[in-house]
Amino acid sequence: NTGASKIIESMPPALVNTLINAAPLQFLMGGMERFFSIIIQISLSVLVLRAVAHKKWSFYFLAVGLHSIVGFVAVLYQKKIIDNVYYVEGFACVLAIGIALLVYALVIKPSILAKSMDKNNEPL
Repeated sequence: NTGASKIIESMPPALVNTLINAAPLQFLMGGMERFFSIIIQISLSVLVLRAVAHKKWSFYFLAVGLHSIVGFVAVLYQKKIIDNVYYVEGFACVLAIGIALLVYALVIKPSILAKSMDKNNEPL
């Protein structure tokens, strides 16, 4: 017996059947969800960093609000108000892209522009 077969033998038969009959896309969805979550978390962390470093507390509250929206969608799925995982993942994708672009526009792009200007606000 290999290690994998021992694990399978220890699983309830219903679980084994569920895993065997699951569509391959279902396994991909878990990976995609983690990918979108990482983008969202890094983007919101940059927003909070900017809020603390520059004392722009509006950025902090923006990050909290955006994080609440992400959590709200997860709650809707857990409560079966949204019952299609593809809608949830699509929404997570849209949020990840939107939040990343927002952070780029509010935080990263202004920093790049500020570094490219000299003291007289003229390009270097």
